[in-house]
Amino acid sequence: MTVKPTIFVNIAAYRDAELYPTVKDLFEQAKYPDNLHIAICWQHNALREEPFMIEDRKHQVSVIQVDYKKSKGACWARHMIQKLYNGETHFLQIDAHSRLIRHWDEAMINELARCPSAKPILSTYPNQYTLPNELGAMTAYKVFFKEFHNRIPTFASRACEPHELLAPSPSAVTTGGFVFAKAEAMLEVPYDPYIYFIGEEITMSARYWTHGYDIFTPTQAMLFHLYGTPDSGKVHHWSDHADWHDSYEQSSRARVQHLLGIEAATEARALQEIDQYGLGQVRTLTQYEAFAGVNFREQVFEDSATQGTPKIG
Repeated sequence: MTVKPTIFVNIAAYRDAELYPTVKDLFEQAKYPDNLHIAICWQHNALREEPFMIEDRKHQVSVIQVDYKKSKGACWARHMIQKLYNGETHFLQIDAHSRLIRHWDEAMINELARCPSAKPILSTYPNQYTLPNELGAMTAYKVFFKEFHNRIPTFASRACEPHELLAPSPSAVTTGGFVFAKAEAMLEVPYDPYIYFIGEEITMSARYWTHGYDIFTPTQAMLFHLYGTPDSGKVHHWSDHADWHDSYEQSSRARVQHLLGIEAATEARALQEIDQYGLGQVRTLTQYEAFAGVNFREQVFEDSATQGTPKIG
C-alpha cells in the first residue's frame, strides 16, 4: 500500500509582516494543499501585532503564540515547532518571509527521490523575491564555505555550474531557510534550542551528516526568500533584546565550538543537554571535515570547501 506524502512545514516567525502571505502562498502554490500541515512559532508584540489567525484551512495550521520578549531566538523557535509534528511523511523548514514555485510540493518530493542516497536532504540558500510577490532569478544556487567568523564557519552561494543541474549535487551544508527531507531526519536530528544564531547552519550540517544523512543541492529554484532590503520591514531578535549577547550568543558560540571540536566548553550553560543535540555515530566529525574540505581546529578551508564541491569517496 502506497502512503500518501504529507508535509510538515516548520516556520519560525519573529514579528514578521510576511508570515500571513507566506502561509497563503504555501497553500495556493501547492499541488496538493490538503496534504500540508503548517506549524508556526509566532513571536509577536501583542500591543502592536495581532495573534496569528487564519480562516481558510485553519484546521491545517498549528500555532504556538509567544510574547516576543520571551523568545530565545530562531533555533529555539524551530525546536518548539517540532513538538507540533503529527506523523507527516516529509518536513520542510522555511523562514516566515518566503515564496514558492507552482506545485512546489510535488517538485520537492520528486527532487528528493532523485538523490542517490537512502537518507537524502535537500537544502540551499533560497533565491530572492521582492515585495509583494515578484520572484527573482530561477537559477539554482550552490552553498560554499566563505570565512570563519568568531572561529565559526559562515557560508555564501554561487550559481550552479551546468553539470550540477543534471541531478541533485552533493553538498556539505544545510541552511536555516530551506531544508526538505523525510520526517525521520527531523525526528532523529532535532533542532538544538541552545544555539542562538551564528553556528546554526554548520552544526546542523555536521549533525545531519554524522547521523548518516546526505545533503544535496536542488537542480532548480523552488523557494524564494525576502532578504534585508530597505523596504522589507524585517525585525531581528537581537534588535529587541539588548542582552542578546550575554544571555544567548556567548554560551551559544562556546557550544558551537565545542560541537565542532574547535575548543572544549567548560561552562555548564554551554553544555546543556549536549548529548541530546550532539553529533551522530554513523560517521565521524573528522570524516565530515574531510568530505567538506575544512579543518575546524586549524581554521582552514580547502579549495573544495570554498567552491562548494565536497569530496566524494
